[in-house]
Amino acid sequence: MGATAAALAAGVTLVALDGLCTRHTEDTAAQQAAGGDRCLESFQGAVPGYTLLGVGGALAALTVYLFVRDHRRRSTMEQKSSAPPPGSALGKPYVWLGQGMVGVSTTATFH
Repeated sequence: MGATAAALAAGVTLVALDGLCTRHTEDTAAQQAAGGDRCLESFQGAVPGYTLLGVGGALAALTVYLFVRDHRRRSTMEQKSSAPPPGSALGKPYVWLGQGMVGVSTTATFH
């Protein structure tokens, strides 16, 4: 998520600074009277800015996808782990073999 935020922040900054004058001419009396353009160079940040915005958007989409996939996987595992063992709902005895332990249990019959 850090790379996503960094890419989006840098992209927004570059787009906002696009077109900013970086080098001005020395104003002479003749140029001031003519009202000519006093900017020799302007910052060109649109292309890299929009590229970083695209990369940041793709990373954000990937982040959302991974969170949703992980949430679904965990909820499926919780449902499987909370399910009663086979035969327990029927009131039959069962033998549980799990995590290196052996246990015998009987359960009540539900009506």
